[in-house]
Amino acid sequence: MKTALYSLLYNERGKLGKTREGLREGVLVATPSQGAFLQFDGRQGRESVVADDPQALVSAVNVAYEADSLDIRPYRKLEPLAVNRFDPGVELVVSGVRVDRDQVKIEFAQPGGGKDPITSIRARWPLPLTNAFTERALLENLLRQFIEIKQP
Repeated sequence: MKTALYSLLYNERGKLGKTREGLREGVLVATPSQGAFLQFDGRQGRESVVADDPQALVSAVNVAYEADSLDIRPYRKLEPLAVNRFDPGVELVVSGVRVDRDQVKIEFAQPGGGKDPITSIRARWPLPLTNAFTERALLENLLRQFIEIKQP
């Protein structure tokens, strides 16, 4: 990696009260026009949270997921625990790639640590991606600013 990647660790309680603990989501988003920022995608009817600083992201997620006074469920729906930082030079392996309407998400796992992703980076394009994926070279160049691709 050429720059630090971040993951938010959190616990989430579902609508039926079941808690899933120790979840993690990569939060770095790279764009050609807005640069890079951290974003935690909204859940359970909440808006996405955007920040430039990892600790500010944790604080903003904490505020965004406070229990509402009108909420039937008196418990917290999502509890941010910490931010994991993966410093430049750390070696990770690609565990998955997902192409959506206007973005490409690359998930990373630890070498020899299985397929469970520990972080990710998203390259968000300002327009919907074409069916022929003609933006590939431009997206790869965008991602190369953040990650180093080693050939096997």
